[in-house]
Amino acid sequence: MACDADGTLTWRHRLAGRTAAALVRWRESGGRVVLVTGEIREDLLHFARTGLFNRIVGENGGTLLGPPDWECRLLGPALPEALVRAAAHECRPLCVGQVLLGTRATHVEALRRAVGPRYQLIRNGKDVMALPSGITKATGLTAALKDLGLSGEQVVGVGNGENDIGLIRTCGLAVAVANAVPKVKQRANCVTAGRGPDGVIELIRRLLTGDPPRSRACRKKG
Repeated sequence: MACDADGTLTWRHRLAGRTAAALVRWRESGGRVVLVTGEIREDLLHFARTGLFNRIVGENGGTLLGPPDWECRLLGPALPEALVRAAAHECRPLCVGQVLLGTRATHVEALRRAVGPRYQLIRNGKDVMALPSGITKATGLTAALKDLGLSGEQVVGVGNGENDIGLIRTCGLAVAVANAVPKVKQRANCVTAGRGPDGVIELIRRLLTGDPPRSRACRKKG
């Protein structure tokens, strides 16, 4: 299972106890879990310490973390210092990762001026991220699955935001939680009844009981 973080597996970046318990049941059944998020390493270490995840893809596909030490492996070029300075001059607040820059979506034009044409801008709700061209959640997940010896067809992908479209489409079963934006729901095989973590818990329960999601919202990818 490959899950987005905030709005999917977590609310306000917090993993609830009942959600963690569902992940434990999934892991105990032999399942594996990859967290795929836009957050930077410093914001991800508390997830790593839970022992619930086999890999964590950070910075919207820009980094990959794994046990035992959860050090960051860069999946794209490191941010040049000059580019960070230029963005800091234009954008407040500014999130600085190792590959990613992020700010409020209201500063999208300022960020575009700062990073230039070699970087792509990716919207995620009220935020916007700048990443090297070609770096996405899909490419990050592909790197994580290579580490784990899995193919995308063996994975259930779950998300809610526009930046999760590539993530879920990389997987054999693409799932949108109930609070997902319309574009994600349109590209998913099925939509959960529950919002965010409740949808993930629902999905895990149905997968473990041999009753995969089947509803009017289910559709074939095509």
